[in-house]
Amino acid sequence: MINTKILLSITAVVLGLFGFLSSFFSQELLLHTKVTSDGAADLFIQLMAALFLGFAIMNWMNRGVIMGGIYARHLAMGNFSHFLIGFFALAKMTSVKPHLPGMWVLTIIYFLFAVAFGVVMFFHPVAAEKKAKGE
Repeated sequence: MINTKILLSITAVVLGLFGFLSSFFSQELLLHTKVTSDGAADLFIQLMAALFLGFAIMNWMNRGVIMGGIYARHLAMGNFSHFLIGFFALAKMTSVKPHLPGMWVLTIIYFLFAVAFGVVMFFHPVAAEKKAKGE
């Protein structure tokens, strides 16, 4: 079974890093993806940074809760939805623009987090604990 405290801590740090970079280096991110900025794209990146930082804070503050099955389902579902939908969007982008290595890294990160939160969401922590103890 996945240690949810470690999972939430790692995702909090990763999303916090994404939020920080997106907030302060939005123009550079747009240049890296070869998107021309008319101001609206820059604003969109900064709003996305706020979402990243919000998720990071939420995950960091809830890293000690029991999670899985029915426990903290809202937290697991929010993270699972974010990472799964983000994975599909990034996978589509990498298929269109395969020459961007940063997008491949992001796609893999999002895939791994989507799988991890999917496991957390669909498996009950108490049942997994009993199974590990041999009860």
